[in-house]
Amino acid sequence: MEILAVQSNDRVPIRNFSQVEPYLFRGGQPVKEGFFALNEMGVRTVISLRWGKKVIAAEKAAVEDLGMKFISIPLNYWNLPKQETVDMFLALIDDEANHPIYVHCFHGSDRTGILLAIFRMFRQGWSFSQSYDEMRKFGFHRFRLQNFKWWLRKFSRAHGFH
Repeated sequence: MEILAVQSNDRVPIRNFSQVEPYLFRGGQPVKEGFFALNEMGVRTVISLRWGKKVIAAEKAAVEDLGMKFISIPLNYWNLPKQETVDMFLALIDDEANHPIYVHCFHGSDRTGILLAIFRMFRQGWSFSQSYDEMRKFGFHRFRLQNFKWWLRKFSRAHGFH
């Protein structure tokens, strides 16, 4: 399977913004203009992978004030996703009631990258190499976060994706 071309939209004022599927978008942390753009695009659900009570509370208010649904799945750099987190993320993506969905962390590259790599493998049949290559295209910090690559490789092998 060939990796799909990275589709970005320079008109959306969000760092590292891209469309993954017609119903799924990814990128970095939106600011006010970014949330307005997502709302205008018809995004129904925002999934934030950021952590910190104040960060989560501020974003929840901004998203819900625009009538969108806010879901927080806080991930950090030192605790890798657990199976329950992966299962919850995939279930949210699978639920058409949530579509269209925007998934983000701060940069839109590391935490977003690892969960979307899992989506690519589990829902689209991509290999580890294809998924990891896409992470790198979106700026994955591979030298600083080698544990993410190690975890993704181990996780993919445990589930039959090589």
